[in-house]
Amino acid sequence: MGMESFFIKVFIRKDENNRAFCDSLTANLNAENFHTKKSSSGFIIIDDLVEMIATETTDFYEVVFIGCFSCFSAACNLINHLTNTLFLHYDVLSVKIMGNEIDLSVRDFTGIFYEEYEEKHQWFRANITDKAFNASPSTFYERLRCMKFWGGIGNMLKGMK
Repeated sequence: MGMESFFIKVFIRKDENNRAFCDSLTANLNAENFHTKKSSSGFIIIDDLVEMIATETTDFYEVVFIGCFSCFSAACNLINHLTNTLFLHYDVLSVKIMGNEIDLSVRDFTGIFYEEYEEKHQWFRANITDKAFNASPSTFYERLRCMKFWGGIGNMLKGMK
């Protein structure tokens, strides 16, 4: 995760009956009307905004949702919805944001995102771009380059009038 991204970790009790957790997870998200696709780098991209990585340990599954600061509000809302969806389908053991364990009675994580990532989000806006646009973390720099290129062409054309 780079300067463009933020994340939440969700830890789920391991279920011995569920040997193909990633497949089950993706199927459950699709059943809840999320659009998922696999990226070339192995991430699952959800609704073209958020990336997900799911790993297995001996005791639990770890699901990481990663959003991009270029669409901070939309990504926060989507990650909040995704995390709450996990509570519906799995036995969630813990949730961590910026390494801090969050009370499991919390079901609206958006305010916590804004609080925990405010400084990093402000730095991003001041030093990378203050333009808001939809991108997943892995597509952010490509989209930013395209915007700068086409923005430069647009500015050049305006100057020719």
